[in-house]
Amino acid sequence: MKLKKVEKTEDGTSLTLHWEDGFQSRFHAQWLRYNSLDPETRSPHNGQRLISLLDIPQDIFLEEEEIQPDGSLRLVFSHDGHETLFPGKWLREHVYDQSKIREKGWCDEAITLWDGQFEASSTLMPYSKISSEPQSQAAWLSM
Repeated sequence: MKLKKVEKTEDGTSLTLHWEDGFQSRFHAQWLRYNSLDPETRSPHNGQRLISLLDIPQDIFLEEEEIQPDGSLRLVFSHDGHETLFPGKWLREHVYDQSKIREKGWCDEAITLWDGQFEASSTLMPYSKISSEPQSQAAWLSM
């Protein structure tokens, strides 16, 4: 999904991104600087972050923001004029200000998943009986 519009807060400490499908997401300048994808911030070889949060001033703000023709977002930060590009797809996948509905994962059909009914279908036996009588323990384990 492509970016349609970007709005910066008056103090430049955050952005609201507007997407073509009507979705909106907010990102803070400090988070964007810390998560920049450029080679000065992340190793191009292994993706390791090359800066720490302590390297970013608490009062950082965005000086410039511009949606590129390919849908990426170009940003320039205040403290050192650092410039970076975020692919629109990456930003959409990393929205952090809204809950996400996650699809259920795959699980083998042979595995019994918890559905709230497990307790009703489990076999109960007094602990004193299981712990003191080996035949009761064996019977309980085989159920």
